[in-house]
Amino acid sequence: MKTQRIGVFIDGNYLNHASNYYNYTHSKHRRLHLGGLHDFVRNWIAQSFETDRRLVKVVESHYFRIRINAFEASNRGNQLFYDRQLDDILSYENIRPHYIVYRQNGSARKETPSMEAKLSIEVLDACYSNRLDAVALFVNDGAYADVAIKVASLGIPVYLFHWEFEYQNDEGNEVVVRTSYNLLEACSYSVNLSDLIDKQRTPDYWLDKIFVSERETSTSQQTSDDDDYLDDEQESNFQYSDSLDKTDAFGDFEFEKKRINYSTGSSSNVYEGEILTLKNGYGFIKYPNNNLFFHHSDVLNADFQELQPGEKVMFSVAKNEQGQDVAKEVRKLTY
Repeated sequence: MKTQRIGVFIDGNYLNHASNYYNYTHSKHRRLHLGGLHDFVRNWIAQSFETDRRLVKVVESHYFRIRINAFEASNRGNQLFYDRQLDDILSYENIRPHYIVYRQNGSARKETPSMEAKLSIEVLDACYSNRLDAVALFVNDGAYADVAIKVASLGIPVYLFHWEFEYQNDEGNEVVVRTSYNLLEACSYSVNLSDLIDKQRTPDYWLDKIFVSERETSTSQQTSDDDDYLDDEQESNFQYSDSLDKTDAFGDFEFEKKRINYSTGSSSNVYEGEILTLKNGYGFIKYPNNNLFFHHSDVLNADFQELQPGEKVMFSVAKNEQGQDVAKEVRKLTY
């Protein structure tokens, strides 16, 4: 029997947003697992083709991501380490990375194509080269509808794997993640993973595999070839800016967090304090009158999960959208 060749194409920013949601907000409290997603895709498509799973192979996988350049990352604490760790994970899972490098102000060189364009080109190249029998997309932006229509016109089925969720962020804002209706209509099949996860009542081996195991979660602070998860530090791996077209950068979901331009020294006063408590993805610093909230993405020189209550930190103070004081630019003090 013929082997069915699958190509997987991942919007890394979208996938990482979903991974952080399941790790910090959802009751799962576990990250998504890239290798597990591959296995889930193979099993799902095997059922669709009504064939043996062993005859369905992921023959190529591509991961597309926006990130800052090396010079700017070198000024961001452990950012280069996290970038390298992600590269190790992708290499371990035989996933080819594609990065769009943005400058500190959120702009790219004029000749730099958008992430949607790069992903679409790779999909079409693989299909026109007759390398694939099916395409699996992990995207949610309507900008990918055209490439899905084109691939389907070649007689190659397009499977869309997506998440739909909403939550209230730490600053009280409602965040809604939805998949474009035009994209859903353009794809041959769509698989709403969030529905499958939330409606799961009995153990499902393949669905459970898309998450990092509890054993891996408990040791995820250690760096090794087995750490096949997406680190939350990657979510903030470039400078957010109002000048950046967020539709091109992120798709049909919203990133609310904006970061101070640290390298230009735009923050005013810097304070020293002590971590009071730590929760899932956020914590509080002791501060006169009212303890200060801080988000995991505002920790600059350490992994949030490495912090401990009672540790000394430096930080600046800013206002959130509700006019409340919050801690920003949090740095772990080392003596």
